Amino acid sequence: AEARFIANYAPDGLRPMSLADRAMGIAASKCISCGLCELGCELAAVAPATRAMGIEAVFRLYSKSTAEMPAARDAIGACVSCKGCDPLCPVGVPISSIVRHVAAQVTSNE
Repeated sequence: AEARFIANYAPDGLRPMSLADRAMGIAASKCISCGLCELGCELAAVAPATRAMGIEAVFRLYSKSTAEMPAARDAIGACVSCKGCDPLCPVGVPISSIVRHVAAQVTSNE
């Protein structure tokens, strides 16, 4: 089944999900889009593109298409070393872990 998936979708930049991908997707799906993580984003002044993109966009991007992730490489990369948003999430989404996972996917798919 995996070979068939790759044959059909690799030209579109899509790849099969791993168990880690699924776990991150489940964690990201708990986001309620409240925006509190963005209000406390320390990167707002340093990386305006990251702020403009919004952390919610990382979740949507990750859940929709791995082929689009390289377009957000810089914005995602700016978030990797910061963990300031984690304590702001009212539902406990592990935002920094998800961002690091997505950043690793962007790097590994280039």
